[in-house]
Amino acid sequence: MKSKILSEDEAKEHLNRYSERYRFWTNQAIIQLGYSTNLFTTLAVAFLAFLFNQRENFNKIVFDTKQSIDWSLLFYFIACFGVLIAVLFGLIAVTSRLYDIRITRNKTWVRKRVMKEKSMSICDDDDFNNKISIKTLFCIYLKTLWKIELVNIDDIKKDIFEEKFKKLRNQTFFLGKMSWLSHKLQLISLLLALLFYLFALGFS
Repeated sequence: MKSKILSEDEAKEHLNRYSERYRFWTNQAIIQLGYSTNLFTTLAVAFLAFLFNQRENFNKIVFDTKQSIDWSLLFYFIACFGVLIAVLFGLIAVTSRLYDIRITRNKTWVRKRVMKEKSMSICDDDDFNNKISIKTLFCIYLKTLWKIELVNIDDIKKDIFEEKFKKLRNQTFFLGKMSWLSHKLQLISLLLALLFYLFALGFS
């Protein structure tokens, strides 16, 4: 593959084309994430209902140290637990995406209002930390569920909106990562639950 030196006009044309492609595929990724999360959450709930209906096909729980482990029953309950975890991660992914959209809507309104009121553009110059821990992501998620400080018209008129806006940008970045992480964990949990259910059938 050979590189080609472009003129200034050609470079601008290519840059605009790549920017349009980037926006298009970013939008497609967001749409597919929402669709996939809803789909697998529905499947997890249906699978959980199916497992509950299959309970009568397995032995009753007996607490007796003298008896050997009922592997079939054990794998069955592990499968049920795995599906419950998958449903939980699905709900986390959905709510993360909903709050992400809500904050993004406020950010868009702020940009428009600041441009109208003060004829200035808000720069996106924050350097986000991509190596944030899972624990921190969950803390940010829970904090977002508890309270969101959106920017209002008074903040803009009093010139105190920038700090709030920066916090909102951080929240949307981390909520986006939380959505993808939760969906990945949902898929893993659902796959493991299915695997353990097959083990339960094999030992029955």
